[in-house]
Amino acid sequence: MKEDSKKIKPIVAICYDFDKTLSPTDMQNYSLIPSLGMTPDVFWKEATKLTDESQMDGILAYMYLVKKIAEKEGKRITREDLKSESSKIRLFEGVMDWFDAIEECAEKLDIIVEHYIISSGMKEMIEDLPIAKFFKKIYACEFIYSKEYGFPVWPKQVVNPSNKTQYLFRINKGCIDENDMNLNESIKSEDRRIPFCNILYIGDSMTDIPCMAVTKRYGGYSIGVYDPESGEEGKRNARKLINDSRVDYCVPADYRKDKELFKITEIILKNITVSCELAKISQIQKKAFNITDDYS
Repeated sequence: MKEDSKKIKPIVAICYDFDKTLSPTDMQNYSLIPSLGMTPDVFWKEATKLTDESQMDGILAYMYLVKKIAEKEGKRITREDLKSESSKIRLFEGVMDWFDAIEECAEKLDIIVEHYIISSGMKEMIEDLPIAKFFKKIYACEFIYSKEYGFPVWPKQVVNPSNKTQYLFRINKGCIDENDMNLNESIKSEDRRIPFCNILYIGDSMTDIPCMAVTKRYGGYSIGVYDPESGEEGKRNARKLINDSRVDYCVPADYRKDKELFKITEIILKNITVSCELAKISQIQKKAFNITDDYS
C-alpha cells in the first residue's frame, strides 16, 4: 500500500479546439454577433475583407470588428456580458457527459487525464460554460476592457492557428501560464511534464493543422471531427485531413460513450498506458545493465 501511494501515474493531455469541435459553429454566431446588429454571414465577410485588405491577422481582424461595431452601436460589452452570452452556445451530442466518461476510463487504467482548450474563440465565453470546470487550462482570445465604459479596448491574448502550437509546448513542458518564459528554456525530453506521446489533439479543420502536425510529428495523436449533420461537406473535409496525413483518425463529432470518438480515444489511452509501462521496463533494464542514453 505504501508503494502504491508513491506511484507516479502517467499524465495524458487531451487538447481541444472549440468552434466546430465541441460546438457545431463559431461561438460568436449564437448571440454575440446578433447582439451587435449583424448576421454571422455579414460579420465574417467583413472580417475576411478586413483581413485581406489590411493584410491583417484574421483573428485580430474579428476582434477589431467586435470592438469597432460595439463602439459604433453604443453596445457595452464587458467580460460579464460575454460570459452571459455563453448560455446560448450549443454543444455537440455527448459533450456534457464526455469528461466524466474519460475520467472513469482513466481511473481503470490508473492514469491521470487533463483537458485543455486551445481556441481562437473568446475565453470569456468558454469560461462560463458548464464544462469549463473540467479544463485544467483554457487558452483563447481575450480583451482588455475600459473600466469607465466597459468597451473592449485592446486584445489581451490572441490565439491564431499558427501560434496555437506554443500552447502544446506549454502543456508538454509544464509551463502552462501564458507568461511563463521558462517555455523557451531547454528541457530534456524525459524531464518534460507531459511527453508528446501522451498528448491527443482533437480538432476539425484547416485552422487546426499546425497543432495536428506538431502533435503527430512528436509522437502524439490527432483526431479530426466533423459535424454529423454536415453531410458530404463534412466528409470531404474529413477525407482531406486523412489523405494529407494531418490526423490519425476522423470521425463524427459525437461524444457519446457508444460512438466512434469515445471508442478510439479509449484505445489511445490504453495504448499510452502500455507504452508508459514498456518505457518503465526499458529504464529498469538500462539501469540493471548500467546503460546510459549517451549518443555522443
